[in-house]
Formats: sequence, C-alpha cells, structure tokens
Amino acid sequence: MEKYKKTFYFFLVIFLGLSSCTSKSESIVKPSVLVSIEPYAFFVKKIAGDTLQVKTLIPPSANAHSYEPTPKEVKDAGNADVWFQIGEPIEKAIAPSLQQKNKHLLIYDVKTDIELIGDCCLGHHHKESKDIHVWLSPILMKKQAIAVAKILMNRFPKNASLYRQNLQSLLLELDDLNDEIENLLNPIENKKILVTHPAFGYFCRDYNCEQIAIEFEGKDPLPRKLDETVEVAKNSHVKLIISQPQFSQKSAEVVSRRLQLPIYEFNPYASDYISNMLYLANLVVQSNE
Repeated sequence: MEKYKKTFYFFLVIFLGLSSCTSKSESIVKPSVLVSIEPYAFFVKKIAGDTLQVKTLIPPSANAHSYEPTPKEVKDAGNADVWFQIGEPIEKAIAPSLQQKNKHLLIYDVKTDIELIGDCCLGHHHKESKDIHVWLSPILMKKQAIAVAKILMNRFPKNASLYRQNLQSLLLELDDLNDEIENLLNPIENKKILVTHPAFGYFCRDYNCEQIAIEFEGKDPLPRKLDETVEVAKNSHVKLIISQPQFSQKSAEVVSRRLQLPIYEFNPYASDYISNMLYLANLVVQSNE
C-alpha cells in the first residue's frame, strides 16, 4: 500500500507542477489594441504579427454609423492599451468613460493629417459633411499604416524592429494593390458606379471614377428623388448596382427592377482588405463594360 501511495504522490506532484506551468503561461496576457472597424484590425495584425491582441469594436456586419455595443463589449474595449478610431458616433459616446476608467488608454484618430473630402456624389448635393471612408483608398492607407506603426512602435518599443520590418512588407503590398487596381481601371474612360451608400469618394478620386448614390442624406430617397437617380443612372449606362449589407436594399431593388440591373453586395468593413479592394475594382470594371 505504501508503494502505491508513493507512486500516487509522485504523479500528483508532476501533475501539479505541469498545471502551475500552464497557468503561468496562460496568465501572460498580450497587450491589447482596439480598432473601431475591421479593416484596421487587418493592418494592425500585419504590422504587429502575434505580439498583440487585436479587438474590433464594431462588427463587420453592423451599420457603423448607428452601432451601439453591449455593456460587456464596452467593458472589454476599456482594457485596451491603444484605440485606433475612425470617426463613428459611438466612439465619441463611449470614449470619455473608457478614458476615465483606463488612464493609460491611448486614442488615435486614423484620419489625422488626412485632408477629408465632402460627402457627395454625382447627381446629389448633400448637406455639408465629410467623408470618413478613408480606408477605401489604398493610397491613403499607406499613410495611415505608417502612422499606425509609429504609434505601436512608441507604445511597445521592444517590438519596434519587428514592426518596422513588417511595415515595409505591408507598404509593398499596398503598392502592388494600387498597381493592380490602376491596371484594371486606367484603360476605362468615364468610369461610373451606382451605389446604395456613397462610401467610395476616396476610391473614386484616386481612380478617376464617379459614384451615383441611391440613398439621399443617409435615408431611402423620396419617390421624386429616386426618379432623378434612376434617370442619372440610365444616362450613365452603368451595368450594375453596388449595395452594402449594412443598409436598406429597398430602393436598390426598385432601381434594379426599373433599369434591369443586377445587385452586387460589397462590404467596406470586411476583414481581408487586399482581396476586398480587388473585388471592388472588378465591380467597377463590370459596371463599365
């Protein structure tokens, strides 16, 4: 019996030792970075690799302009070391309480030092507002990636060398992406796209394209305004409608029936930035064939 007891205690000590090691390794928590929308999670991960835990405040399927997180999501967001914002209303609503609870939280607006353009499109004159969809420009994303990397290098200096190296690779990827989009779109003259929501101002500026929005001032248009949009779209000879999953499809379906145009869904908040932007470029090509 004594022999069995010794054997039992021997394995028990080994088990407890292993458990202790496991809990120690599990207790090592990576620094946390919060991004407001998913495309910036893609960039932070590209720069930081596996050195950081990256969380996204607004799910890719949600309407970022009206999203309200749950109390648990707000609490989780408050544990971040850095928060990269884009300019959505929810950020302004919860930032003061997060900063009050977490004095070390560093907030950076990715639009800093970017000259914003008006939120407008062909056939519509919106109220004075600025377009915040700056990530839909690969050219502007290079500038933003550099800014994000600098913030991360200053905040987590022990990884600065890795971040600098990863940034260079990312910038090359963005150059390749821009070249590929230019090769697709440059041969096409008078490029136009018909969209449900006017999110493509920077993309259209960079690649000499015009967007026609079905939505008017953030809402489904009244019948008269919808008639005007249909007429503009008809004269522009677009071949499809680009919709977003976050917004009503009702007016797009009306336009689709009246002009016999297919509807293609594009999500600006998708996580795979490179593939998503190439998909958008190919939609522009199809729209102008």
